[in-house]
Amino acid sequence: MSKEPTTLTSVGKLIAEVLRDHYGVDPVPLFRRVGLDPALMANPNARYPRTKLMALWDAAADATGDPCIGLVVGFALRPTSYHALGYSWMASQNLHEAMDRLSRYYRVIVTVPLPGDNIELVRANDAIVERYLDNLDPQRVATEVRKLLIDLLPTGHANQQIIASRLNRSVSTLQRHLSAAGTTFREIQDSTRRALAEEYVRDGKHSLSQIAYLLGFSDQSNFSRAFKRWSGGTPTEFQSVRTDSLDPP
Repeated sequence: MSKEPTTLTSVGKLIAEVLRDHYGVDPVPLFRRVGLDPALMANPNARYPRTKLMALWDAAADATGDPCIGLVVGFALRPTSYHALGYSWMASQNLHEAMDRLSRYYRVIVTVPLPGDNIELVRANDAIVERYLDNLDPQRVATEVRKLLIDLLPTGHANQQIIASRLNRSVSTLQRHLSAAGTTFREIQDSTRRALAEEYVRDGKHSLSQIAYLLGFSDQSNFSRAFKRWSGGTPTEFQSVRTDSLDPP
């Protein structure tokens, strides 16, 4: 069973402040009604189940009679409402950098200077955010390493130092986080290369030299040796076995 999505209790705290200060509504009974512990709002690292927080939004709208309470909460939003990440946004050098921190998957190419540009503050808060997320999910670091390897292997520059730098960590910190996840950089690199190699060979649309390049090997012979270590046979033998298995009896 997958874990229920959660969100920072600081969001609930913001709703509580708006209920009390703007509407004169005691938030505690509403929190208890939807199954949220009000005491957790004092812990910046605590989290609320997302479904219960959504129920809190509905309860807040009912209690205030204001269906637009979300707008009022939005105006009350502060950098601290989203943990250290909020400070990183505000201290970013430009809008592109801020949005990049918000999501690794969307790239908004805008270079409008932002107030509060502070590189040292950015680095400090990035480190806090990364540690916070790592504590939530130790496997997250391994997943991020694997994603970066897939992107960087074709460049030939996908070593541990570069990956650590991309993740805003020192090499020793990355090694420690991966160890907590029960793996190492070498194991992730090897398994990622193997999985991609088998897909490329199985697909049959790339030459062996092209596959070697895509996986960051210096030449085809090094790739072939690695493939034999992984699968017990050469890429050609692997492809032949697959082809034979697809032939009708």
